[in-house]
Amino acid sequence: SVNRGHRMDKYDRLWVLDYGKIGKGKDAEQLCPPRIHIFDLNTNKKILMYTLKSSDYFPTSIFTSIVVDSGSDSDDCWLYAADQVGIIVYSLKDNDSWRFDHPYCWPDPISGDFHVAGLNFQWSNAGVFGLALSPRNTDGYKTLYFHSLAGFREFSVSTKILQDKRKVNGSYHDFKKVGSREQPGHVSTQVMTRNNGILFFNMIDKNALGCWNSNMPYKKDNLAIVAKDDEKMVFLSDVIVDGNDNIWALSNRLPEYLNDKMDFTKTNFRIFSAPVNDLVFNTPCEPFFTSSPKMTSVSTN
Repeated sequence: SVNRGHRMDKYDRLWVLDYGKIGKGKDAEQLCPPRIHIFDLNTNKKILMYTLKSSDYFPTSIFTSIVVDSGSDSDDCWLYAADQVGIIVYSLKDNDSWRFDHPYCWPDPISGDFHVAGLNFQWSNAGVFGLALSPRNTDGYKTLYFHSLAGFREFSVSTKILQDKRKVNGSYHDFKKVGSREQPGHVSTQVMTRNNGILFFNMIDKNALGCWNSNMPYKKDNLAIVAKDDEKMVFLSDVIVDGNDNIWALSNRLPEYLNDKMDFTKTNFRIFSAPVNDLVFNTPCEPFFTSSPKMTSVSTN
């Protein structure tokens, strides 16, 4: 199965991480080892399949998101995957993978209580979720932003560290705290724009989409809500940015499904889209003057 485990690189290839499980909760069944699949979108053919090593994951692993780091040529590409309490790295050039475990990936034990769509539930074991890559830094590498779902802090690490497997057991101080969100500030998915480093993230407690300009300190005054709807935006499950600087978001009311409360007689799945410039207009995230804000949605059944 694939859960936010598909992303495109700049060489027209689709990367998919299938973690090999079906079902949910105690009924989940591991049918095969987790595998990375890469498809050529110009030919619609699969060009690679890589099986993760047993040292990369645990029987209880849940892969919550991936990002793909496109380098200077089609071989110089990397995949980073969030796995609850760690980050898995795959190098296409070396066809090899390794795992970083760090306390910053762990869930915060006092931040696992959630209130979404009238439901109260606990995801106390929800560690690292949303991953987002910055534009390339002056040293030629990028910054990977991440956080635990059960938590209100944002962290980061340079891809220079992640791409060096010798650092797996000696990188504690290379992981950095970026800042904190106002409570409750649970976030499960996020994406950063390629050109100006604006981070967009879901705000699942508030049925909203938020933003942060990474050139500013990560704190309450610099975090803004750019779209909110208590009916249509319940649990924005995924957020991406396309090559034309448009944000796309999918809402799916996931907590209702997991708690067997979903009403299938009404619309539960929606796709939203808006230009980045329109969303950040007149907010602390705005890097320059833009037009007036606008966001459209498409409902699906």
